[in-house]
This record gives sequence, C-alpha cells and structure tokens, in this order.
Amino acid sequence: MQSVLITGGSADAREKKAEEICDELHVERLETSIFRPPEEKTDTEEAFGIALIRRIKQRAYLRPSLGTTQAILIFEADQLTLTAQHALLKLLEEPPDHTIIMVAAGNKYSVLATIRSRCKIISLQEISANSDAIEENEFPSDFSIKQALLLSEKIAKSNPKVWMTKYIATLHTLFVRQATHANDLSGIFHTKKLLSKLQDAYILLTTSNTNSRLVLEHFLSDIS
Repeated sequence: MQSVLITGGSADAREKKAEEICDELHVERLETSIFRPPEEKTDTEEAFGIALIRRIKQRAYLRPSLGTTQAILIFEADQLTLTAQHALLKLLEEPPDHTIIMVAAGNKYSVLATIRSRCKIISLQEISANSDAIEENEFPSDFSIKQALLLSEKIAKSNPKVWMTKYIATLHTLFVRQATHANDLSGIFHTKKLLSKLQDAYILLTTSNTNSRLVLEHFLSDIS
C-alpha cells in the first residue's frame, strides 16, 4: 500500500488524521510511541538520524501481533537529518505488505521532494490558510547585500523556522498563481528557483546544527 504524508494543521491534528485513516482502512494497530521526538534535548543524529530509521525498519518488517495490518506514524519528519530522509526512501517506496508508513510534517515542502513523490499527500486545511503565509511585501524582491544581512539578523532573533515555513507557503501560492495564468514565464522560473533555494535552506536549518543566521545570510545574499 502506498505510503502517506500528512501535512498542515497541528501535531495533534496530524495524529488524529492518521488514526482516521487507520479506521477507514481497518488497520488494527497504529504504532507511534517509539517514533515520537524526545521531549528532552538530545543528540540530533540519535533522535532524528539513521538510528531512528533502523528502528522504524525493524518495526515495519515485523508482523503485527494483532490482526493482519499495522501502520507506523513518523512524527516531525521535517526534523529528520538529510541522511535519514534519504535512508527512508526505499521503505516509503516499497513498504511491507502488512505495514503502512505514514509521515507527518507541518509543511510538505520542508521534506525532500523524493519523499513527497513516494507518498500520497494529505494536506490538512490549515496548510493553505492565510495565517500560514506572510505578506509578499514583508520580503523585498530586490535588495542589497547589506539589507540581506540586516534581514537575516532580524529573522534569526525571532523564529527562523516559522518565518521560512510561512514564506515557503507564500512562494508556493505565488508559483501556483503564476503558473495558472502562464503570462510571465520569467517570473514563474524565478519563483520556482527561489522556492527551491528556500526549501534547501530550510532542510539544512532543520537537519543540522548550522547557525540559523548563517543559513539565512547565505540564502538571502544568494538571491539579492
């Protein structure tokens, strides 16, 4: 059965949606306990790296103790390291017959495109709500290196992950609008390139110990 990517809404809403899917498919067991992010700070590689993927694979290939089908829900998939995301691809593409793999993330563009391509994507309503986007005038389309550095500092002092997630949603909305009208090919390609760079920056920020201000400076300076 095809793997599932649940995005948008709150963490609780995504878990509830996973439970609803299990009810619809008559899945006897939804395994979540060993795949939740730790409540206390811990080593990133241990919590979201290859070690976690190994545990997921071990559980996925074990047959359920009750019934014939089980589901595994991976929380906060956007926090998986890049190595872990790549290691997950084979399982997402060819899960065991008795196991459904579900991954959850606040924004589908915060995980690798290769993960999205292997999953049936279920976007909760909140993902496209206006509150998930930022005003286009909050992000100047033409600015100097100095302005880029100042903006990087400002964002880094607040919540860079939230800002980047919201701007990814904004750029995606803009890209869809441009592609629908198809009257400005240069604008479409520019937005697509910008969206791709921002997604790469977000993944780097959330899957490594890189300084957030440095990631923002590199991204904003690159597009200025």
